[in-house]
Amino acid sequence: MRKNQAKIELDTTLQFDINDARKGAEVHRQTRRYIQEIIKPGIDLAWLCDEIERSNKMLLESNGLKAGWAFPTGVSINECAAHYTCNPGDSVILK
Repeated sequence: MRKNQAKIELDTTLQFDINDARKGAEVHRQTRRYIQEIIKPGIDLAWLCDEIERSNKMLLESNGLKAGWAFPTGVSINECAAHYTCNPGDSVILK
């Protein structure tokens, strides 16, 4: 009987994790679609990062999700693959 209860609890926990991942994936998908429409050479990266975070916040709040960011928005330019984050006052332009 105990094994069954432990399995049920584990399955329930995993289902919550899967649903949370699905919600996060949907926010990512919608934000990515929006950003792909506006990104172009000449855009200030700090503005772009702010726009990504604004979009995420809007989607999270509009869906009533009690969630947030795990990491700051990262961008990739040349040798700074995926681990560069614009700081306030940075003036980096996308070429």
